[in-house]
Amino acid sequence: KNLSEQIVEAKRHCRQLSEHGLTSDQAAAIYLYSMKLHSNSVYYHLHRAWLSNDRSEMKPWLKYFHLFYSGLNKLPDVKTEIWQGIPYSEQWAKRLQSTSFPVYSYLGSCSPSLELVKDYLREKGGSKVILIGYENLKAKDATGYTHGDFREAFLQPG
Repeated sequence: KNLSEQIVEAKRHCRQLSEHGLTSDQAAAIYLYSMKLHSNSVYYHLHRAWLSNDRSEMKPWLKYFHLFYSGLNKLPDVKTEIWQGIPYSEQWAKRLQSTSFPVYSYLGSCSPSLELVKDYLREKGGSKVILIGYENLKAKDATGYTHGDFREAFLQPG
């Protein structure tokens, strides 16, 4: 799907009123971010821009990012431990062991279910994974606003 098709799907999915006071555009921005289907997704483009460390890469996304964050900030805080995982790589293992590596420098999708994260990573074919648990951090519960039908939280940068 191209980006405009993804936007149409997100807006169609987010027409109903939000119990947390999000506008339909704010809810659609969150839904759109969670559509991590392929390399043409908003998620992919935003992470590529964040990791580039080049502010000009983020500039085209600033209006979307404002809409996304204004909606995310209306959602309830996560009160439980949340989990994230990635397929194992030596590079990531070394980065995580470094004392100078920032723990999280961009928006991340997490789950309060460790088993869900493990199952997802097993489906991706990796037998060896890196699991990271977060507690008492600035995370928002986006359950019901995402593309998947499971509990999902967004860990904010920092």
